Amino acid sequence: MRIIFQNYVPVADSLAALLSPHAEVVLHDLETDTVAYIVNPISGRKVGDPSETAMDENISLDLDVMGPYPKISRDLHRMKSTTAVLRDENGAATGLFCVNLDVSRFDAAAEMLQSLIGIPEQADQPSVLFETDWREQINTRIYEFLRERRTSLEAMTRDQRTEMIQDLDADGAFSIRNSPTYVSQLLGISRATLYKAMRPARDKSNDLGSGL
Repeated sequence: MRIIFQNYVPVADSLAALLSPHAEVVLHDLETDTVAYIVNPISGRKVGDPSETAMDENISLDLDVMGPYPKISRDLHRMKSTTAVLRDENGAATGLFCVNLDVSRFDAAAEMLQSLIGIPEQADQPSVLFETDWREQINTRIYEFLRERRTSLEAMTRDQRTEMIQDLDADGAFSIRNSPTYVSQLLGISRATLYKAMRPARDKSNDLGSGL
């Protein structure tokens, strides 16, 4: 094994130990196009076997790091792979450091979780139960607002909170008795802060109305 690969053996071993038993780590020698080192050989390869890197369309020696990209193993398992190009002191590509993660083992778990948390698109709430549940409607509106902006109640900015309150107000959410108290408690603010956030949009609406 050339010295450049010996330097990466501890890294390969540590990655394989961290991801065991789901990943193999392979060092390819581009000079001989053979496997220079391999840990947890899911693919069944061994040191000295042909690398056949020229057949891998996901690898480009112009890049330093490639992936993650999909692969299929010889036992037809779905893999998620990354490749780093190893270069000598002159910058010439001399080897590849590849990590192949077998993600097929997680597919069944993912499908089970999706079956538990997924809701069919056509599945509506029973109108008899929810048509008068204004809290549920407010919860849904807030959830959609946060999801669209990829934030949370804890992480949203003051401007986002103001926008949310004004959107709820425009939808008529605060015309329902006790809803301002409910929303202020949900957002962790006082009723005074809630009404202060509503005021600019209400004042603008009143100005437009008086000008007609």
